[in-house]
Amino acid sequence: MLRPVVVGLDGSPESFTAANWAAREAQRRGLPLSLVHAWLRQAGDLPAADSEDTVRHWAQRILRDGGKELTGRYPKLPLTAEQVPRSAPKCLHRGSPEATHLTSRYQA
Repeated sequence: MLRPVVVGLDGSPESFTAANWAAREAQRRGLPLSLVHAWLRQAGDLPAADSEDTVRHWAQRILRDGGKELTGRYPKLPLTAEQVPRSAPKCLHRGSPEATHLTSRYQA
């Protein structure tokens, strides 16, 4: 089984730039790409007016939009997207053993 290139998305322009770079690398290496959005609700995270469902919807939209954009650019790239109920560092660390590790000289 091929080890995917795993990239985290948080909705920032920088995370979409990183995802695009990861997609190019995955395609170049013939590997699948895994998009991950980590979100762990903490007490006090949500303003009183926002429901958890509303926030979860917006978090899932990050993955949908990122996946749609990357699929349009790289139509033959196998791509999965997952929202994980963990902090970002724990999420990426947990997925690390199964992932392909890339290094970059890219500077934002």
